[in-house]
Amino acid sequence: MCKSNNIRERAKVGAFFKVWRCRECTFTWVDRSDLAKPEAAPSDQDYDYNRVLRNVFEQMKPLYVKGLQERMTRTLGERSLQNCSFLDVGCANGEYLQTAKSMGFGTVAGVEIDASAPKQASVYGEVTDDVCKFAPSTFDVVQIKNVLNNIPDFVDFLSSCLKVLKPDGFLLLDVLNQDSLTALLRNNWGRDYQKTGRYGPLRPPYVINGFNQVSIKELYRRFGLTPTWISTSYMGTSVVPSAPNFMVKVLGLAGSLLRKGSMLITEAKPITSVTSSNHE
Repeated sequence: MCKSNNIRERAKVGAFFKVWRCRECTFTWVDRSDLAKPEAAPSDQDYDYNRVLRNVFEQMKPLYVKGLQERMTRTLGERSLQNCSFLDVGCANGEYLQTAKSMGFGTVAGVEIDASAPKQASVYGEVTDDVCKFAPSTFDVVQIKNVLNNIPDFVDFLSSCLKVLKPDGFLLLDVLNQDSLTALLRNNWGRDYQKTGRYGPLRPPYVINGFNQVSIKELYRRFGLTPTWISTSYMGTSVVPSAPNFMVKVLGLAGSLLRKGSMLITEAKPITSVTSSNHE
C-alpha cells in the first residue's frame, strides 16, 4: 500500500493462500496471484453475513441508532440532517439506511453487490451495485463499514467512493483490526493456519486485507484525508453487528479496554475541508 518493497511472507493460510506483511506501513494482505486462481473465486450472492444481519437486526437496532447518533455528533455536529445525505457502501439489507432515515437524513442511498440483499434496502433509498453511478460530490457522509477488508483493488475502490463525498463531508471507514486481541490470540494459539483457514482476521478468499492503525493512517495520508477519530471497539455499529456469544463479549470487552478491539472505527475528512475551516 505504501509502495515499499520491504515485505515478508508471514504465513500460508488454507490450501495455498500466502499472507504478506509490509514492514513499513504494517499492512497485511493475501497474495493477489493466489486470489486469481479459479478455485479461489468467492461468491458474493446471498452472502452469509447479509443473512445473519437479517436475522439479528431487530434486536441490534438500538445499538445501530446509538452508534450512528454518536458519530453524527462528532462529524456533522449542528448541521440539519434533513439537509444532509448519507451513503452506505456495502449496505446489505439496508440496516444503516433505515437507521439514517429514522434519524432524519434527507437522502439515504446504498451500494450493494449481493443481488438478493438490496430488495429490502431499496425501500429506504436508491441502491445500486456500483458507487460510480452516483454523481461526484453528492454525499455529506459516506460510510464504508466492514467492506475494505474484502476488496482486492481497495485503493481504486476507495478512490471511487471518495469522489462522491462532498468537499466538506465525512468518511466513516471501519475495518477489521489486524492487531486486535482476538487476532493476536488466534495467531499465537492456532498456528495451523492451513487447517483453520485463518490468519488474524484474514479469511481468504473473503477477508483478504489486514489493517491496523498504522496502515489506516498511511491510507488516509495517501488520499489526502485527515483522521478526526480513530478507536477500536466490538459492539453495535463498532463491529460486525450481530449477536455475540459470551466468549466474544469477554474478548471484545478486554480488547476494547486494551485498545485492541476487533474493529477499527475511523472517521476522516478531506484536508481541503480542514484547511478551509481553519480560515473561516
